[in-house]
Amino acid sequence: MRRIWWVLLFLGLNGCFLVVGDDSSSHSSPNGDVWFNNAYASCDYDYYSGYSYWSFYADVWSYYGADEVSDVTITIGDLSLSGSDHYDYLYYTGYGMWETHMTSWYYDCNYSYDLLFTAYDYGGNWTDVWITW
Repeated sequence: MRRIWWVLLFLGLNGCFLVVGDDSSSHSSPNGDVWFNNAYASCDYDYYSGYSYWSFYADVWSYYGADEVSDVTITIGDLSLSGSDHYDYLYYTGYGMWETHMTSWYYDCNYSYDLLFTAYDYGGNWTDVWITW
């Protein structure tokens, strides 16, 4: 225990600080039948054109199997991207993975956004997770 205090003191005196944040994501489901293994976003900014090229990925599973997830939506600001067998925006790539890509002037990579991922299965169960870009 004494050693850890010396390490922390040494790091603090050298200007190094370790910040441990809380888990600010939330998960909801009426009965736990649908869940996110992972949800994330990436973005590349093109300085020449001013466009931001977004990619959104979600690994979603259901108690009855990954193929039982019927729809995944991603909400960024007031824009909602949804997908199922009937949409072209967000598509199922297999083995629980859903993805979509977006090009935007309005949603710039250089700013912070709260993204809400929501998944539904064919039985009406749902779950959601918040991530911050």
